[in-house]
Amino acid sequence: MIKTDSILGSLEDSRHWGYVEGELPAAEPLAWGAIALVGHERTLQAVPLLDELCKLQAADGAVGIYEGQAAPHWGTSLAVLAWSAALKSVKPPQPDAAERYRAAIVQGCRFLLELKGATIKPSGEVTHNTMLVGWPWVESTHSWLEPTAFCFLALKAAGMRAHPRAEEAVQLMIDRILPGGGCNYGNTIVLDQVLRPHIQPTGIVMLALAGDADRNERVLKSIAWLEQSIDERTTIASLAFAAMGLAAHDHSPVDILSRLDIALAKPTATMGAALPRRSLAALAMLGARSPLVVMSREGAAR
Repeated sequence: MIKTDSILGSLEDSRHWGYVEGELPAAEPLAWGAIALVGHERTLQAVPLLDELCKLQAADGAVGIYEGQAAPHWGTSLAVLAWSAALKSVKPPQPDAAERYRAAIVQGCRFLLELKGATIKPSGEVTHNTMLVGWPWVESTHSWLEPTAFCFLALKAAGMRAHPRAEEAVQLMIDRILPGGGCNYGNTIVLDQVLRPHIQPTGIVMLALAGDADRNERVLKSIAWLEQSIDERTTIASLAFAAMGLAAHDHSPVDILSRLDIALAKPTATMGAALPRRSLAALAMLGARSPLVVMSREGAAR
């Protein structure tokens, strides 16, 4: 089975938080690493990562990819999730660090509320509601599922679920679920062709919607599709998000950890972007105790 201590040890010992060794620290690896360490009650070890995220935050609250590449800003939501996880941890950071993270969360959420996906005039080419406003990967482009889900999660974690932007995000995510369940990356039917669902975006959207749309028919279909679609070909990140998305709805396939174990043993698991994958695997091991699952359910509308 997965050696949790070995994975966490590799995260603690890492001095390189770029996508690959030798690159500049990047927001995404830093955020996933920090959340994983916090989830396993190693908040002290996560503080350097959380502080590095603070260094990446611009005056307007945005977090870019890494130092020297300030845009696009989709890493902002992940940074807010990391800081929020630390503050909600059973072993919170020292008061001075906690104050830094609270200020960073306020700035980050202010930026996220100003950032909007572009709407598109309705046409017969696509069937999803192109006028709903969520969040884009890149400024001035259309809203897509994964950035919308992560921004929505960030607002929930920060106690802003009641904001109108959060409510519209729920509408958008449900609207973008495919007719038979599951999610593509943001389209549904294009030129009369129903697009294929994918595991990773489906897991992310199920995680985001926990407590907000549990009994929605599209969500129920998506949970069923997700459970049936995991197999030996599923990659680490997809397995991890599937595990958390299902756990958020009190579902847990019995073989998901064993599949993670197999995926982590493959040679490709040691290649580029290994740190984010290890971090996500460590989060998946926590099941319903993952900080992302906890923050999603606690921040849900009641």
